[in-house]
Amino acid sequence: MSRQPRWSSSALASAVFRLFRRVPVGVAPIWIPTALALPAVLAAQDPPPARSQEPGQASSAAGVDLVLHVGTVHTVSGPTIEDGVLVLAKGRIAAVGPRASITWPQGVPVLELPGAHAYPGLVDAWSRAFLPAAGFGEAGAGTDVAAGLDRFGADGRRCVRGGVTTAHVLAAGDGKWLGTGALVRPRPDAFEPFAPDRTGAELLRLVGDPRQHPVTRYKELVDLGRVFEEAEAYDKARSKHADAVAKYGKDWAAYLDAVRAAAGKNAKKPGGTSPEEAPPAAEGETGSAGAERPSGPKRPTYPKKPPLDPQKEALLAVAAGKVPLWIEAQRREELRAALRLLADEGLRRGALLGCLDGLAVLDELAAAGVGVVLTPTGLPAELDGEPVDARLARALFEKGLPLAIASGNAQRSGDLPLMAAACVGDGLPEDAAVRAITLTPAELLGIDGDVGSLDVGKRADVVVTSAPILRSEARVLRVLADGQAIYQGR
Repeated sequence: MSRQPRWSSSALASAVFRLFRRVPVGVAPIWIPTALALPAVLAAQDPPPARSQEPGQASSAAGVDLVLHVGTVHTVSGPTIEDGVLVLAKGRIAAVGPRASITWPQGVPVLELPGAHAYPGLVDAWSRAFLPAAGFGEAGAGTDVAAGLDRFGADGRRCVRGGVTTAHVLAAGDGKWLGTGALVRPRPDAFEPFAPDRTGAELLRLVGDPRQHPVTRYKELVDLGRVFEEAEAYDKARSKHADAVAKYGKDWAAYLDAVRAAAGKNAKKPGGTSPEEAPPAAEGETGSAGAERPSGPKRPTYPKKPPLDPQKEALLAVAAGKVPLWIEAQRREELRAALRLLADEGLRRGALLGCLDGLAVLDELAAAGVGVVLTPTGLPAELDGEPVDARLARALFEKGLPLAIASGNAQRSGDLPLMAAACVGDGLPEDAAVRAITLTPAELLGIDGDVGSLDVGKRADVVVTSAPILRSEARVLRVLADGQAIYQGR
């Protein structure tokens, strides 16, 4: 049975007194109604009252923080659960299933939202939230986007209102290599890093100026692999230096043995200088002027270390499969160049962003099996004089390609459900559209072990809506991140 918060007369008087202490003379009449209405305001802001589970199922809370009981649980990774329950403990999902099969300890808060729908927290695979207004320009491979983000601002509120609990922020700019994306956890007033050791994808932008001469553009696209060749040469130089350092250690030991042998021989001669009395040898010398030079090896020189190149280090991480390479490409020649680069370098963790002209190279995309990240709303009506086909999402799905739907725009950070619904209107199945804003982007980013679906052990990121999330009448009622409420709708 629900209970309204109760205020004792002493507590109410104390609250009113504290308010009046801060109010200048002459303003008190304005604050009197506000102070008296304070309990009602606080009650209106509280979530619907929780009830305790019926006694007899367990004796202690055992670390469980909250039980969420809704009409339908959409796990995304498995079947939809009617009359479903989510048990949240220590920021993770401890149990999920039908109400009839789930038990929890006595005394645990239970949030009852009958008729509501629970989904995993949304994952925005291509976000520009928190980017500074000036952008990054030609940042260069390896540039840490996270270090330049604007931590505070309205972008966090936009994200959480739309149910986004994880965002992959990629830099915006006119350059080619735009740095390493940032994985962040939006909050109403800021953001948190996804994890200390987690980064996003390296971004290569191939979108060119349509006014550029085709020959110039062709040369730029053909030479894409050169940066990886240079990175490989850099890696070989590092390996060569490591081998040279190992050889130097052996040569130095041999040289010291020769010096000691010569010093011992000279110490027996009349007038010889003992090793302890001899001045230190300068670079290239073997001992004092009167000492006999050793007949062994020359004094070795320490090998010069190649200068550190962060951009090439980043490309080597991409080549090794430690960091995914995402390529923004729109026109068919750009898409073909991107596919050729991924194939030539053997990059398995690649994805294409934008892909406006994807239908023209659909079979090539399918053969490569590459993931595609779309921003289906707000697209231009045509590209190079040809109309843009809105059926791309459905076509990619029918070819079995990994498909993610993303905002691609800071102002649209909270509109992922609307974007996915637009694709449903063009033929994409509803369950595929939901997956495109939850589990598939998490898989493309390699974080599906933590987020993207409502499975036991994953982060307790949950979006609760009043109706199926892609329906026009759906309202976001709650957003939980790591089991904590970060947004409450009406």
